[in-house]
Amino acid sequence: MANSFIPQNAPLGARTDAPCGATEEPGAERLAESLARIGVALGAQRVELHRRSSTEVDLVGWWSAQGHLGRPVTVPARQPVEWFPWNLANIRPEAQLFVRNAELLPLDADNLTHVGDLGMRSCVFVPLVVVAGDEAVGGVSAYWATPKLEVTTRQVEIAAELGRDALLDL
Repeated sequence: MANSFIPQNAPLGARTDAPCGATEEPGAERLAESLARIGVALGAQRVELHRRSSTEVDLVGWWSAQGHLGRPVTVPARQPVEWFPWNLANIRPEAQLFVRNAELLPLDADNLTHVGDLGMRSCVFVPLVVVAGDEAVGGVSAYWATPKLEVTTRQVEIAAELGRDALLDL
């Protein structure tokens, strides 16, 4: 069985310890399913969905394949916009940001936890845009336990579509 997490302050009120599909509200179950579908489409071992406000980025939920670590408790669910993702915000990717050797990328603004601490080696960030040309309203981050050589355009499109739909459902 896979794992999923929806923060306690999420509007859906899902349990934080609930496995994928075993949540208190139907919306949270849809979110967990969407995250799992993104993971399967990308062949990723971990997927995170983030929502962006004008000043912060919130972790809305995560999914991980069986046998892979959940998010470390030392990583806050909220990060500053100017830092996110992985302290690479100055790049501002329009379509995707793929990092093949990502072990040393920080998962928090204090640089206390890294992608490698999750047991992951490669990652991709896909910004979620609702209206073309607008700022991203959130993003999908996916992680792989073994180095990944590339992410296809089709995989990014699937992640963006499922992530956007999941974010708009909240």
